[in-house]
Amino acid sequence: MKPYRNLTADERRGRWAKEFGDGLENFVGSITADQRALIVGYAPSYEPDDGAWLEYRQRWQDELLALVRKRLSYVEFELAFRDMAVNRERWYGAEYQRIVDANEVLFRNVTVAVLNGLDATQRAELSQKLRGYARDFDELVAEAAAAPPPAVCLVTC
Repeated sequence: MKPYRNLTADERRGRWAKEFGDGLENFVGSITADQRALIVGYAPSYEPDDGAWLEYRQRWQDELLALVRKRLSYVEFELAFRDMAVNRERWYGAEYQRIVDANEVLFRNVTVAVLNGLDATQRAELSQKLRGYARDFDELVAEAAAAPPPAVCLVTC
């Protein structure tokens, strides 16, 4: 949270726009000034979630510490921890969930708007990147064991 701690809401929105644009460039190559301006135009809709996220993480971590203190068997702990990890939303709270939902709509809208305006070079870059991910997933599937790991596997098996 340190990079955002002393930012005003407007400064945080500006940081979001820059980070969103920078992240997009990982997929499409350089973005144009018009595309960056389009992203900045969406920035006022961004709801900073830093404080609400921190509160959610504190609730989740408190629950994790309580779970550790129970000194359950390995199998019981593994099942409880897996449930906590997969269902983190239970600790979001109403405010954080509201912000997550609002920002999800924003992310979808700005992504569609930018993708609709990609030039041919950017579309080719995006296609190449996505094909690379597809190959990576195919390789992972090919390397995976036929049977899933045992249910008692926590980190590695």
